[in-house]
This record gives sequence, structure tokens and C-alpha cells, in this order.
Amino acid sequence: RKTLMIVVLLVFVLLFYRMTTLIVYILSFLGMVVFTFTLNLDDIYLVFFTAGALGFFMTGYLPLGFEFGVEITYPESEGTSSGLLNAFAQIFGIIFTLIQGKLTTDYNPLAGNLFLCAWIFLGILLTALIKSELKRHNVNMGADSNHLQAVSTQNSHFPVTMVNIQAETVSDTITMRG
Repeated sequence: RKTLMIVVLLVFVLLFYRMTTLIVYILSFLGMVVFTFTLNLDDIYLVFFTAGALGFFMTGYLPLGFEFGVEITYPESEGTSSGLLNAFAQIFGIIFTLIQGKLTTDYNPLAGNLFLCAWIFLGILLTALIKSELKRHNVNMGADSNHLQAVSTQNSHFPVTMVNIQAETVSDTITMRG
């Protein structure tokens, strides 16, 4: 029964991973659009509510985006993928903040927020075009009917872990031997 629940969860993740990422991204975009057009309504509670909803979905997108990036860049290490994503997020964040500040100062807050909305929409389109092949997950689950078995061996001073890929499938789980 527990195994069935794990299998159902894994199937859900495989089938709906990209869709979940896109849904949260779209909700972030909608939150930004609503926030943009509620700024001039002179209702501070509505602005607070829409800002909270925007922050909820944008913050929720971060772990999804990082995990999705790690999945599609396998066999690169998770640290490399996450580090590059974080670095570029910081660089683009600084650039977009400067541009939005300039637009807000020279024109109005609507212009700056519409600038950000346009870039978020472009991000949705680019995310939708990404091929959703979960490479790391497929290797971990023994893709192509290969059984993965992590075998720990002991060196004189340091433990070493090897991955042994066997052609025959014994089970759908990774077996750890110590």
C-alpha cells in the first residue's frame, strides 16, 4: 500500500512537473498584472492583498524553477545549475530594478510595472517551450528498464559510493547496500 502511494506520487510528479511550474508562473504573472492596476485605486488594503498574493506565487516559483532547472540540466551537478540560476537571477534583478526605477521616475509606476509584466510573460512563453525531460529523475528511477543499484565500498580511509547499472530490472527502487 505504501509502495502504491509512492508510485502514484512519482507518476504525478513526472506527468505534471512542467505543468505545475507553468501554473505557478502564470499565477505570478496574473498577480503582477492585478497589482499593477490596483496601485491607483486608493485602497491600501487591496494593494496589500494583491502584493501578498504576488509575493506568494513569485516566492513559490523559486524552488520550482530551481528544481526544474536542475532536472533539465542533468548530468551537470545541482550546485552548478542552482548557482548559475541564482547568479543570473541576481544580475537580472539588479538590471530590471534599475530599468523599472528609471521608468517609474521618468513616466509613472504603471510604465515600470508593465515593463516587468512583459518580461514575466516572455518567461512564461520560454518556459512553455522547454522540453520537459526529467533527466536526473529518469536516471534515479532506472530509465530504459535499467536497474540502478548504489553500492557502498570501504576504502582504507574514505568511503566511496559507486553506481552499478545492471541491464535486468529486479525492482523499481534503488537499493542501498552498506
